[in-house]
Amino acid sequence: MTGKNIGIGLCFLLCLTSCVLFTGCSDVGANKRTNPVGSETDAEATVSTGTSSTDTTSRPADNSLLPVVNVYSSKNVIGAGNEINLRAEAIDPAGAPVTLTWDANEGILISVNGSTAVWQAPTYSSRSIVSCTATDVRGGKTTANVEIEVIGNSKYKLNILADRRSLTASVNSQDTDNAYVPVAGARVVLKALNEIAVSDKNGNIEFDVTQVDKIATFSDIEVTFKEWDINYTAKLISISGNVVNDSLIFAPGYNNVSVALANGDSFDMKRGMLEVTTTEKNTIGVLEPLSEVSINCSAGQGVSSRDTGIALISSSNGGTSTNLNITKTGYSNIENCTVPLSQNYLTIVSAEMKRNGNYLDNEASISWISPYNYKNSVAVMDPFIIGFGQAMDMSSTFDSINLMVQNKNTNELTSFTGDKIKEKFDIVWKNNTLVYLYPKYGYQANTRYSILVNNWSAKTVDGRYLKSYIGTYYEFKTDDDPAPKLLGFEPVNGATNVSRNGPFTIYFDRSIDPNSLYENTELEVVAVDSGMSITLTASSIRTFFSVIWKNDNTELQLVPSVTLSPRASYQIRLKKCSFKSVSGKAISGLENFWTQFTTGGI
Repeated sequence: MTGKNIGIGLCFLLCLTSCVLFTGCSDVGANKRTNPVGSETDAEATVSTGTSSTDTTSRPADNSLLPVVNVYSSKNVIGAGNEINLRAEAIDPAGAPVTLTWDANEGILISVNGSTAVWQAPTYSSRSIVSCTATDVRGGKTTANVEIEVIGNSKYKLNILADRRSLTASVNSQDTDNAYVPVAGARVVLKALNEIAVSDKNGNIEFDVTQVDKIATFSDIEVTFKEWDINYTAKLISISGNVVNDSLIFAPGYNNVSVALANGDSFDMKRGMLEVTTTEKNTIGVLEPLSEVSINCSAGQGVSSRDTGIALISSSNGGTSTNLNITKTGYSNIENCTVPLSQNYLTIVSAEMKRNGNYLDNEASISWISPYNYKNSVAVMDPFIIGFGQAMDMSSTFDSINLMVQNKNTNELTSFTGDKIKEKFDIVWKNNTLVYLYPKYGYQANTRYSILVNNWSAKTVDGRYLKSYIGTYYEFKTDDDPAPKLLGFEPVNGATNVSRNGPFTIYFDRSIDPNSLYENTELEVVAVDSGMSITLTASSIRTFFSVIWKNDNTELQLVPSVTLSPRASYQIRLKKCSFKSVSGKAISGLENFWTQFTTGGI
């Protein structure tokens, strides 16, 4: 074998060894994504095998091989203005010495000593390139580049609010304009950086992400405030800017269950979903993930992960809430938790499971009440809604209760005991944690009311007593009670390609008494093409239409019992009606209201 062939073989072997050792290490971005926390200062986290560039005018005639150069970086993500150590290894396949030179497109090379260099990052965010060029004695050159992400002045900001319906939030504020109030004093732990902060009076918290030795791209976050304890994963590095903004809205919770709505940069890919984290306490009182827990709700189903205890469920049902049931063999079930859903938010649920036989030492509680404290514009027929923190004994919940209700305009004071409550309200349980109290006669319009709890002794299904709410006080103010108005009709006048099976829908601005549809109604349906018509009265309307009331009786749907003809024109005219609101106010202006439309094909 000639010397030339030996040199070629030696170079091939060196290159092959280099590729085997360093394959996959030169992708700086991939390394960062798989490691939420940046590498320690002295670790050589980044390797670049370099890219070749040759000065052909000085290359020897025998076309000798180029030098091989690798660059090692102590970090691949760095804070603005910080320093990192760089090291190069180079070899000439022919065995001759090589010369190394360093360069950087940004920042400063503050120290260069042959195969080592110290680079200082610029004071702003960037993706900087540091290069090392190896030159052999024959003029052949190879350059290795390493890309370093510089994070400048990056901050993580979190705003924390609470739903006013929660008793925890409602008693502390008289801000009547918002359904949510800022949470001051919430404790937030940013675990990747071991940072702790407390929310200010506006519910705001800010972490300086880059003024620490470690640069984290993601971090587990724990937020605690009174009975709420929420955990989630936050994105700390923004692609589009230096600030990551998130928000949390604490929602009413339940026994050992915390609920929050989350929005912002960390949750963009999870909006409209439900994330349930299940845990249990170990022997030293530390919460640990609990796997293979079944989560069932109207939004969907899921099973918690073995590693994280998390189940992520798509809430595609389009509703605003769902009943959540969490079960695992050997553990006490968590049932009928009503949690909010939103297409613009991620719903986060943190649930602590209890093993069967473990004594529940917490008192039974009320989770939330609507209308919330100091709310204005409460409709005169709106129900009281009470959400309990656990399943209640529905048959006896209101047996031992005493409320003092005062009309603040007239100072009239009324005492409501268990018997009177049943006389004044229709009590409707939606499940054993949620009850609606519909007033039979309504409140006075434009009136402020206050409620004081003097006694309430109720029991849960597992025999615990409701904790004392004696002295609990809250207020609300009723709205005007004008006559209801028609908001619209579908199909609209002139519509085409209308479904032959309807429905035909009437929209009102307030709740309508369903029985008023049958008091004095005359509805004329005309087949325009043939001139034939039929007039439906209160007694016959249900023969030709299925009647459906929706959205708290503000939406009336009429579904034809017989399919309409294809590509035919119809006119519907309301000749008479006696629609009334649930408070008894009659609607006006609907006489001879009409709409005309054309159906679609077969």
